[in-house]
Amino acid sequence: MLLWIPASPPSVSDALTAPFWRRNFVAVTPSGRTLADRIVLMRAGNIDQLGTPQEIYENPHTLFVAGFIGTPNMNFLKGTVRVSGQSAVVLVGSAEVPLDAGRFTVTDKQEVVLGVRPGDVTLVRGEKDGRDQFGAAAGLVEYHGHDTLVSMNFQGQPITALVPSKQRVAEGDMIRFQLSSDHLHLFDVASELSLRVDSAPAQAVTEAIVHKIYP
Repeated sequence: MLLWIPASPPSVSDALTAPFWRRNFVAVTPSGRTLADRIVLMRAGNIDQLGTPQEIYENPHTLFVAGFIGTPNMNFLKGTVRVSGQSAVVLVGSAEVPLDAGRFTVTDKQEVVLGVRPGDVTLVRGEKDGRDQFGAAAGLVEYHGHDTLVSMNFQGQPITALVPSKQRVAEGDMIRFQLSSDHLHLFDVASELSLRVDSAPAQAVTEAIVHKIYP
């Protein structure tokens, strides 16, 4: 099924007889993020988010959207916020993941889900933990050619890193990794909404004309 969503809907006959290159279509397909100028992500009949593929990928407004968009899937880590003055961290087990307090609206002891994409988990050199560096043993190592997907157990929770294959990671290796603070996502456990200060509620879609096109 195709959804045709013009800004100013003409008549049905005009819509279907216009040249193909002048029609505006939204294809109902999982491939929409690679084909579309704008995406509407729906769940249980409700709109979770509307935006360009880049907007939705970089700033998912809900936990559902964050898990739906992106390959490999985003890592999700359950944790608790600790606020001290102007700084904040997320406690994931005994590890403290620093937050850019200016990017998120959080309260002390808030239960959250920390999101980070595998490509934003980077391997680092060194023997001691830095404030944003952590250690784990490599589990499953999947060679994808240019990249390798490394699975790890971080404080009792699974996490994956997408790293250049030239870094040569083998199963069982003790490795150190860093979570890119500029690319962290944070969601409230109860509402599943993003806690980023620049996140907005799901937007309404303009009135649509829906046509089923049969082969």
